[in-house]
Amino acid sequence: MTYNETDWCETRPTGGPEAEQQEDVFFDMFADPDPFDTFSFTFPLPKNSSVTINLKGHKAELGQTLNSTGLTIWRASELLCNYLSTVPEKVKNKSVLELGSGLGLCSIYTYALGASKTIMTDGDSDALANLRSNVALNKLSEAEEKVCCKQLRWGLNVEGFRDEVGGRVNVVTGADIIYIEEVIEPLFRTVEEMLLPEGIFLLAYARRNVKIDRVFEGATAAGFRWVEPEGVEGVFLFERIR
Repeated sequence: MTYNETDWCETRPTGGPEAEQQEDVFFDMFADPDPFDTFSFTFPLPKNSSVTINLKGHKAELGQTLNSTGLTIWRASELLCNYLSTVPEKVKNKSVLELGSGLGLCSIYTYALGASKTIMTDGDSDALANLRSNVALNKLSEAEEKVCCKQLRWGLNVEGFRDEVGGRVNVVTGADIIYIEEVIEPLFRTVEEMLLPEGIFLLAYARRNVKIDRVFEGATAAGFRWVEPEGVEGVFLFERIR
């Protein structure tokens, strides 16, 4: 099956009180003459070096009102980066796919840590366009074989996507990407279809509307087990049950 990107974003209700309420919020958001902000993060690199990552997105206080959660920064992204800073070998010389890349913080840091290939994805076309701008802002180029930004909607034509990006990967990552229970099954199905047999899935979890136990149940059903690395807040490592 041919893989194609499509215009898509989360759909707001089209009628009733909820729609009117969200419409008011949507309007209020744009009452700010400049809803955008620039975020700057500095993380360590091996050999006593560091990298500073600059990102453009919507102001953090607007995060809960945006149609796309991928247009601002979320704390779990920092948690995952902090974890990777302690175990750079998890991604160095590895192919890495990020699900729900948003502004691109984790993927850009993964690239800086020496990933052999960094595949950034988002399902929302607006978030994807902003992601590509942030890639350019940090002087990365999709012309390099090591970096690409693609649309990926979990559970939909993953085989075609896999062919498009050159096959399965060593590592899948995701930060603050589970907002409703309905995404758990397609999430782990996507991870299963994209991950090499010995690969790992690193999930930075933030409690929203879904309990972590429900995530674990979905992982088990998909054939994965998990561990929470010692001394790390909110990051879980999943691997296939052998």
